[in-house]
Amino acid sequence: MISSKFGEVFWTSKLYYKIFRFFVYQFRLAISAVWGDLNIVCPSVIFGEELIRQLPMTSHVYAYRLMQVAPMGDLGFPTYKWMGVSHGQDIFYLFLPQLAKNIPAAHQLSHRMIEDWTTFAKVGHPQNALWRESFHRETNDFNTRYIHLEVGHFRLVSGHFKETCEKIWKPIIFT
Repeated sequence: MISSKFGEVFWTSKLYYKIFRFFVYQFRLAISAVWGDLNIVCPSVIFGEELIRQLPMTSHVYAYRLMQVAPMGDLGFPTYKWMGVSHGQDIFYLFLPQLAKNIPAAHQLSHRMIEDWTTFAKVGHPQNALWRESFHRETNDFNTRYIHLEVGHFRLVSGHFKETCEKIWKPIIFT
């Protein structure tokens, strides 16, 4: 009788521990998203919108969002899954392509980013068909558009930040 009770307690404790770890992970994701939106993403989006309103009509703004975590754990940089892609990881793909050559997904993304950035530097705008200007002044469309950079999921995203930045953070940041 004692052993079966101990077994129940053990498995119940193990289940509670797994649930606790899951909620801690979800809490970390939520705090990471809130902090990132408040301190990095929304101020950048709001600044970009205001900048394009003030610049001459010949100016263009393009944006991207890196969603592929750089494989930097082998280089001594800690990468925690809950952190997602941290600020500056695009440097790995743009300036360290030799480190990505043994990882097919990282190599493909690195090659694509280098190609797009080089073209942008040469001609002043990306020539890849996916890229669109982030804002359209002519139509007064300020739903931020950006290229979602992730292996196998290159796509144009439009209006993703409208709800978060315009309705939630803009009043908090600028009051």
